[in-house]
Amino acid sequence: MLKPISIAAALLALAASAAQAQATRSWRDFPGVSNTSYVDAAGQKALQLSMDIPAAPHAVFEAFTTDEGFKSWAVAVARIDLRTGGEIESS
Repeated sequence: MLKPISIAAALLALAASAAQAQATRSWRDFPGVSNTSYVDAAGQKALQLSMDIPAAPHAVFEAFTTDEGFKSWAVAVARIDLRTGGEIESS
């Protein structure tokens, strides 16, 4: 009985280590990403990361503004409604 518990503990420690390693990744780990984030006069933080995408502007627009486009590169489930008052839902 001790052996399965030891194996489970080792797997749990390995999983925790992998999760921590991923959590400590930075924008610097991704080539071509620029960070122009800032803090405004009121002390509010604005996260602003950018990179050039080697694609036609129309294709990039579709990838960010349609359900299927967003699901093609970002998430498994998405609902994009860009009307005034609309929302973006994803998971």
